[in-house]
Amino acid sequence: MTNYERMKSFLEGFSQTFVKNIETTLHDASFDNSDKNKILYVYNGKSELKIINMDEFAQKAYTKLKFFPEEIAERKDINDLAMATVDGFIIDKNNEWFFIEFKNQSCSNARKSVVEKAYQNYFMLSALIYGNKNSVNIPYFDFSDPIMFAKKHITYILVVSEEKNSEDVPKMHGLVLAGEKFRPEYMNKLRHYLFKDAYVYLPSDFERCFVNNFKYA
Repeated sequence: MTNYERMKSFLEGFSQTFVKNIETTLHDASFDNSDKNKILYVYNGKSELKIINMDEFAQKAYTKLKFFPEEIAERKDINDLAMATVDGFIIDKNNEWFFIEFKNQSCSNARKSVVEKAYQNYFMLSALIYGNKNSVNIPYFDFSDPIMFAKKHITYILVVSEEKNSEDVPKMHGLVLAGEKFRPEYMNKLRHYLFKDAYVYLPSDFERCFVNNFKYA
């Protein structure tokens, strides 16, 4: 069993009562629902990689674990109670964790949402893991220092559309070709305060640099 499969199995232990499937593809996770009259996916590349759909888990399972049914019933939209989570979560063969967020927005406009999701997503995961430390099978997680684990093993990748970031496209491509990363100030802060790394890719660079090199085992 791979590290990713162990994590998926662990989360399914909480979600299976509320939702049939918490796994999706990179392509499907990148769906942008901001315009109800338009079907748009930020990432249209290879879709073989499966990721954990964190929005699905948070909205349909975790919320119901934390709130009483009557509290949920009072809300018109249960998503108002949900934790802010990234679109996808995946773990590679080296037990490196990747939080992946897709945005059909400019980097500057995505800041608030991206930062909020960084902290809330990791809080939710670490609380679940730590709260079940006597039974969970998650190798290498540092129960003595979850914050340091994030600093050593979690990378946050924001994938943004070229259309909404046209002015930055040449710079972003150029940095990738030079073996460097594009980091707006807020992503650089996440890298220093919370995660091992945090940076932004355009869809084509995301596929070339991350998707094509990723291995579960």
